[in-house]
Amino acid sequence: MVHMTDQEKAFCEFWRKERTPRPPYEGRIAMGSRDEPIRYRIGTCIDSPYSHQDIDKLAFRASRLTCLVIDVIRDRLPAALLGDVLHPDCIPKLATMRFHLGDRLNHGHDQYARIVYPPAEPQFINGMLLSETRIEMSIGLHVGGRQFCGSIIFERTGAKWICVYIDIG
Repeated sequence: MVHMTDQEKAFCEFWRKERTPRPPYEGRIAMGSRDEPIRYRIGTCIDSPYSHQDIDKLAFRASRLTCLVIDVIRDRLPAALLGDVLHPDCIPKLATMRFHLGDRLNHGHDQYARIVYPPAEPQFINGMLLSETRIEMSIGLHVGGRQFCGSIIFERTGAKWICVYIDIG
């Protein structure tokens, strides 16, 4: 007979319980000059206190912020202007990314020239609401015929959602 600790028994009991899956937030948001709205799907690990409208706003904010960050990387916008929506730790990281990509983007490399001029066009957003104060999202983008994926994490501080992590690759 196998002997289990109380913690192991509690863990096994937790997984034996029947759980009802929480329905995801799904929708479409209009953005910019796109003819077709951006679709999103946000799952949740919690009993969410947020309305569909709240999640619409977060999806829109993530999409918009990702486009602005691409403009920072392309040297169209200073990173410091995003200080109200980005955690202070994110700003130097964006400046570093801009520094490393700068020569390639601005000195006639054909493969990079295609992403300097066209607008960033978000295609989809997938995410997970992990707690009442944290949401993580992936954003699919087209920039000049090339596909990119962005990862973004928002944390709620008081009444405001702040981006604490963003990466585009």
